[in-house]
Amino acid sequence: MRRFIVVVVVAIALAACRTASRIQLPDGGVIHASNGRVAFIRATPGRVVQTALGEEQATELWIASSDGTDARRLVTGRAADSVQRTLAALSSPQFSPDGGRIYFLSDAWVTSDAVHAVDVATGREWFVAPGNSLMIIPRGPLAGCLLVGQHRSRPGGGGSYDSIWLLGTDGQELALAASDSAGADRRLEIWMGGSIPEGAFDVSRAAPTSERCR
Repeated sequence: MRRFIVVVVVAIALAACRTASRIQLPDGGVIHASNGRVAFIRATPGRVVQTALGEEQATELWIASSDGTDARRLVTGRAADSVQRTLAALSSPQFSPDGGRIYFLSDAWVTSDAVHAVDVATGREWFVAPGNSLMIIPRGPLAGCLLVGQHRSRPGGGGSYDSIWLLGTDGQELALAASDSAGADRRLEIWMGGSIPEGAFDVSRAAPTSERCR
């Protein structure tokens, strides 16, 4: 009888653990990985982080199965001693093609957000590059590379401009992906379709290898 009670107690405890790892998925903003996992940003009302833009929500990045089970918080907002390490108002999560990483934006500078990444298996998070928009190339020879919108200053104090840049997973610039001009949307479609737009790499700058995108 005592053994039966112990088994029942253990079974109840295990069931409770499984229940605790389930979460209600939000109605919108859920992204899907090729391996069936999903990720989303979760609001944290009442919890704020001091940023260059003032106080922002210390939002969280979660991952789960498509039915909300096996839920796990990967990243939570935090204050830090540098803009690159501060995390707040997280947005635009994107899976890498293999589902092993999630890239996302965080509030950072006054004129620019920051691109961060987190390893799904280990939870290790790191700063990648400044950026105000983010897309991950899903297929093709440069699958896994980033298309990041950046705000840059012109040399010699000639003002500033916004363009989309092709970056490696380490944040290094590989090419100008699209400028703010006619045909920019079409060039982005080509990149995201797994091809390389004509003239993206000239003779002086060879096309990067796929290792830059892993």
